Amino acid sequence: MNKIFSAIRNVLRFHKKKILFFFGSIAICLVLLFPYDDLSDFVSQKISEVTRGSVIMQFDSLAFALLPQLGIRMSNVTFDSVYAPELKFDSIGFAPSLASLFGGVGGKVVAEGLFGGGAEISVSRSNELDVDGTEFGLDIEIDNLNLKELTQFLKDKMGVPYKALGVTNLDSKIHVDPSFKVQPKGDFELKLEKFNVPAFVLTVYMGTGINKVPMSIPLPSLKISKVLLIGKISSGKIIINEAKIGDAKDDLKGTISGDFDVDFAPGGRAQFKGYDVKLNLNVRDTLKQQLGFILTFIDNYQQIGEKYKFDSLEGVRYELSLSGRNLVQPPRVSSY
Repeated sequence: MNKIFSAIRNVLRFHKKKILFFFGSIAICLVLLFPYDDLSDFVSQKISEVTRGSVIMQFDSLAFALLPQLGIRMSNVTFDSVYAPELKFDSIGFAPSLASLFGGVGGKVVAEGLFGGGAEISVSRSNELDVDGTEFGLDIEIDNLNLKELTQFLKDKMGVPYKALGVTNLDSKIHVDPSFKVQPKGDFELKLEKFNVPAFVLTVYMGTGINKVPMSIPLPSLKISKVLLIGKISSGKIIINEAKIGDAKDDLKGTISGDFDVDFAPGGRAQFKGYDVKLNLNVRDTLKQQLGFILTFIDNYQQIGEKYKFDSLEGVRYELSLSGRNLVQPPRVSSY
């Protein structure tokens, strides 16, 4: 028996590199040659079972990657949920964090082909909200999202009739309690470039109840070179620290700040309540002439034209505050 153990020790001592290479080669071959594509139906079924049919995800192929980070990648992905219309992606990749490999929570999701752009979401544990259970930190980055594709999607899936052109980027860090017993908290920065809203007809309803009458208002096209919105989410409010609209060459430029009362709920639902927004906007003479009746209507509402409109070198400037208990009732107008 001692001779057997001695022989085994000698083999492990003098041939360990060969043994490691042998078993490593087997492992790599299994990873590379495993028929992952055959797992698509299995994975889709399991996702549906775990979410009780509320989420359905289908994809064409699945690949496993070792570098630059351990993970999987799915191509031509269709994502359907009871919480949102069907979404399609060129690819979605999942990569667990090092902590999750040892029983922790964390990882990264990278999506390509989202309305012409891409998105990256990193998930980790958080303690910013001081809740009894588990909370998560979400780092969200959206790059080069095409507004034309987004508004077309909203029109096809949700009946939203308005169009917009441009590119948007979002960078945010949000802390979330999955039960939403505590409201989310975080910061965000949104950028819009080459923003363009083509001319369209806006339908508004005057009066209430049986006396409600529709009125069509033609609106001219509007081009804004850039929009920068910086804000945060805290204590059930979306706070706009500053929104810079346009530059010196644009027909509409200025700043917006304020906050919206929002009640966030599971499933990504949000109920907007009260708001208090401060506007400081400059309207060039060219846009002023195109708006015509619209500006006349605005000027007559709660004496905005007399109290909150001022002449400027390029046209007119509006400086006022709008507030309300909800988004349905007409706003109250006041000075800063």
